[in-house]
Order: sequence, then C-alpha cells, then structure tokens
Amino acid sequence: MDLRVALAEHWDTLLVVYGHGAMEGFHSSLETAAVFLAARTADQQPLKIFRFSARDDKAAVEKDFHGLLARGGGRTRHGYVARRRPDPGASLAFDLHDPDIEDRRSDLAGFGGVSSLGDLYHQLPTLHLADAKNWTCSAEDPGTVRLLGGRDVGRDGTIAPATEETLWGHVPELHLLAPGDLLVRSVQHPTDPGGFVVAELTPQDLPAAATHMAIPLRPRPGLDAQQRRFAVLFLGMPLARKFIGLQTGAHLGGSRLRALPVPQPDEALAKALDDVTAARTRLVEWEGEADSLLASVFLDRTAAAARSRIIASGRGLRLRVEAASLLDDLGHTVRTRFPYPVASRWRETEAQTSAGPSQGAYAAVLDTTEILLCYTAQLALALAWSSDIELGSATAIKDKLSAGRGGPGFGDWAFVLQEVATSANCVLCHQDTRFTTCGLCSTTRRPPSLANGSATAATTRHTCGGSTPWTCCGLPQRPLPT
Repeated sequence: MDLRVALAEHWDTLLVVYGHGAMEGFHSSLETAAVFLAARTADQQPLKIFRFSARDDKAAVEKDFHGLLARGGGRTRHGYVARRRPDPGASLAFDLHDPDIEDRRSDLAGFGGVSSLGDLYHQLPTLHLADAKNWTCSAEDPGTVRLLGGRDVGRDGTIAPATEETLWGHVPELHLLAPGDLLVRSVQHPTDPGGFVVAELTPQDLPAAATHMAIPLRPRPGLDAQQRRFAVLFLGMPLARKFIGLQTGAHLGGSRLRALPVPQPDEALAKALDDVTAARTRLVEWEGEADSLLASVFLDRTAAAARSRIIASGRGLRLRVEAASLLDDLGHTVRTRFPYPVASRWRETEAQTSAGPSQGAYAAVLDTTEILLCYTAQLALALAWSSDIELGSATAIKDKLSAGRGGPGFGDWAFVLQEVATSANCVLCHQDTRFTTCGLCSTTRRPPSLANGSATAATTRHTCGGSTPWTCCGLPQRPLPT
C-alpha cells in the first residue's frame, strides 16, 4: 500500500510547506518539504500549501505564512488554500493544486479545444543505458544509429550535433525514430526556467533511437501540422510543467506527460499561426539577404562596382522594411484595409487636417465618424435580420423613412449599435446571452426576472470571484447589473 494512502486512513494533511534553499549547509537548489498532519476527524479542514525561497525577505514570508493560516480560502503571495482535498495517493506538488493554475487549465478550451497529449501522440519504447553493453557500438559500424538522450535535446527545439561522447548502437526497428517525432527531456535542469525541453526530429537527425533519459512521442494518424505546431509551442511553456506539477530536477514519467491537457487551435487561430509562421520565414529570408549583402562589401573587383551594387541592393531591402513598417500606422491600415466607404472618407479627412484646423477639416471628421457608425450599424442590422432577431432601432428607421421625415442620421446609427450591444440575444450564435456560463467557475447567469420558478437560481456574480466578461460564442457580453 502507498504510504500516503495508509496515512490518509488515520491522518489528515493540514499543511505542506516547501522551502527552496532553506537548509543551511546544503546546496541552494535543494528543495525541502515539511508536512503537518492531524488525527482524522469527520470535519476535515482544508489543505493549505506554502512555498518560499531562502532569497525571500524573512519578515515578509513569516507575515504571509500567518496570513495563510488564518484563511479559509483563496491565496496569498506564497501560498494558497486548495479548493478541494486531493485524493490520498495524489501528488501534493505546489503548482498542481494552485487555484490560479486550475483556472488556467479550465480556460484552455478558449483556444478552440482540449485534448490530452496521449490522444495526439503515442509513446515509443526507449533503450535503458544500464543495458548499453548489449547494443552499443562504434559510429563507424555498418547499420549503426545515434542514441539520443536528454542532453541531446536543445532548448532551441533542435537536436545537438554529435560529439565524442555521443552513443551509437544497433537497435531493433521498433525503437527507430522518424521525422516529425518529438523528443522530450525526462529530467528538468534546475537552472532551466521554461517549460519542457522538446525537439521535433528532422531527417537530418536520423537514423536515431531514444534512451531512457528522453521520452519519444510519435504523432497519431490524422494529426495535422497546425495541431503538431501548437502542441510543441505549449510544451515549451512554463504553464505545461505547472499543469503536471513537475518539480525542478524530478524525473518526468511518460504516463504523466501523456495525461497533460493540451489546447488545440480552432480554424481561425490555426490560420493566424500559419500566417505568423510564413511571416517569420519571410523575415528570416530578408535577414539572410542583408547579412549576405554586408558580407560581400569587399568582394567586388573594384570599389566603384561594390559601391553601386550595395546602394542598389540596399535600396530594395530598405523599401521592403519601410512598406512593412507602414502596417503599424493606423492611417495606412484604414486607407488600404478598411471598406471603401470608410477608407475614402478617412483619406479626405487626412487631406483636410493636413492643412491645419479649419471648417472643412471639422466637417470631414464628422462625416468620417458618421460613415463608420453607419457601416458598422448596417452590418449589425444584416446579422440581426439573418438571425431573425427583431431590433426596435430598425423599426424606428423604417418608420422614419416611411413617414418621409428624412434619412437616418448619426443618432439612428448610434441607437442601432447601443441596442445590439445590450440585446439579450447574440447576433452571431443566436444564444440568449442572459443564460451564458462563466468558463472558469461554471456559474450560469440568469436574469432575476427569470429566476423565480426555474430549476436554476438567479446568478449575477462569478462564484470564482473573477471579473471575466460573460461570453457565449466568444463575443463579450455585458454582465447583468449586480
């Protein structure tokens, strides 16, 4: 029987205190833990977990510790009260039960979806170094492959070049790695502040097999490039380590890694990631052109030829950078990317205001503002009509036109947008936004007028204490008055 399970039969864990470098005479990277138990009773007290470092101010740590002891919930700077008591055999790692980390775990679905890493990748077998004499050989032997361990996986996501210490061997085919496989370090270095150290293998890294000091993962059939890229990005984040509760220097087991929740991008996010990757590739190409140009300054036969070539080539690179820099200019974005009715008025406004304050400039600003409101309001009206949502502002505009009182103006368009912003129905997903649910604490919001006689009580506040806007399909909605 596990020791923790046996203790839980007669004792309750009240407090766990982690101290980093707290013991004199030991290495500063050593982390110690003190566990405080009490005889088990029917009324269990909440579990409190505290962590500090020897570098922290002693008086502040002591004050924070007393503050945590007096709390019945929530967290302090160095500790927290667990929202629920873990199972007897569960790990009590600090990050694993942190309320902030639990909120982040619940929020992962906001990216589009969540899957366990084991649903995306399956783990491959490894070779234990204790049996090295049975399969290691020289690098010159025919059919030999490189044996990759944790040290071969670089923080930059690449496999380090072979050295004199690199191991080589003859291994069964089922141990051979393939392009696209992931290799994750199984031990985190104490000085490494990031997430998991992971590399995606390329054809240049092969043939190779993994030792027990790394965890090899192979994509499951159907896993596309965007999902693989997003998974690798997440594994490299510190948040991924905190979800597992892996402490610095501890050995990472394959089962814990496979159970890690991994966010999956929706279509819009995947497209955005593709665009960012393409932009990065193009910028790297430009950087390479600039480096090559600078390195070739003195390679021409004559100084005049070098001067002419550098000026001509440099002009092209400079114009590219200037064109890209314009995207950070709001005026350029409106002129080139916004719908023509808005863009043309914006250009007129810029022309009028360039000569300084004037009646014409003032009129152009008002005209541009009204056109922007008009265009946005008409989009809202079109969405509402396609969703069979009736808007009183649309009826008012119709009555105004039918009575011949003139066309809609600034106030009419503003009224449309105000009504859409406060409508009980979302114009995108048709859902009654009065019933939306908080993604952190699962609190369902209902208007007081609908609470009486319903199965769900009226709720206007988050039970998690957060201020996250209520959302339905992702479009933020106004919370009900509290």
